[in-house]
Amino acid sequence: MIPAKLKKGYKFGLGIDENTAMVVDSRRRVEIVGHKGALLIDLTRATTDSASGGFNVSNAVISYLDRGDMYDLGTHTFTPSEAKAAGKLKAHAAVLREPVFSADILGKNAVVELMENLMNNRRSEAIGIATSGRNTPLPELGFQFTFSKTRDSVGYASAAPQSYSILNMRLDIRPLDIGQSLVQKN
Repeated sequence: MIPAKLKKGYKFGLGIDENTAMVVDSRRRVEIVGHKGALLIDLTRATTDSASGGFNVSNAVISYLDRGDMYDLGTHTFTPSEAKAAGKLKAHAAVLREPVFSADILGKNAVVELMENLMNNRRSEAIGIATSGRNTPLPELGFQFTFSKTRDSVGYASAAPQSYSILNMRLDIRPLDIGQSLVQKN
């Protein structure tokens, strides 16, 4: 979604999960309905470096809006679902300290799970890796996704069943040269 938005010059976009929809009312407020949620990408302050070669982006902002959450497209304000209204996460209360990492950041639910794990961790940064795969025309192609908590990052959690809404994480993407490690040698 990010390369397409950059090419078209779009600053905001929602990537919606399967069995999920966004309903926009007459005042441009979005409500997430259905099974899961939607990723909100904000490229207002994002930059790219054409000199570095390959796709890259710095300073994008990524949020995950879960079912029942509301987002006002005009004011860019978030209202958590009723189930999460009292469940604001306190970053300083996080007890986990282990590194947060995904070896397949483009896998099913990997972005959301990584964001949830980072919000529940004292660390401020998480890394996700994406590769094109062993049996593809460019097996050496890869990307590093760096997610960072900022002073604007906030999370909300519901009780059982537990679900999360995560707002305003920084996202930087840079190309990786995987080299020949994924290529089978004859």
